[in-house]
Amino acid sequence: MKNMDASYYENWLSLDKGERMEDFLNWNTYEGEGFPIAIMALARLVGCSPLPVTTANVGIYHGGTYLLKVTLKATWDGSHPDALVEEFEGLPVIWTNHGNEWIGGFRMG
Repeated sequence: MKNMDASYYENWLSLDKGERMEDFLNWNTYEGEGFPIAIMALARLVGCSPLPVTTANVGIYHGGTYLLKVTLKATWDGSHPDALVEEFEGLPVIWTNHGNEWIGGFRMG
């Protein structure tokens, strides 16, 4: 993926889970490959989440894979725990509270 047009994300979503995983694992994240996909996934996740998000960003996990990190507001009351998904549209997600403590999603370790 050198250039991304509006249909590229739609094409990404049309891939089956195995194809998305293969692409995901082959991206050279240190050169920015796949970054537009990660940003779009993050924006879509935050946009559809019922949770009170305070910050969200894309990071690079050990081994060079993208990780979506979403931090919830200090006022989060624990509602909608099923919304703490481990992955979203093919990318792993980690959820933290306002104190940066893990509260759900992908288990780092």
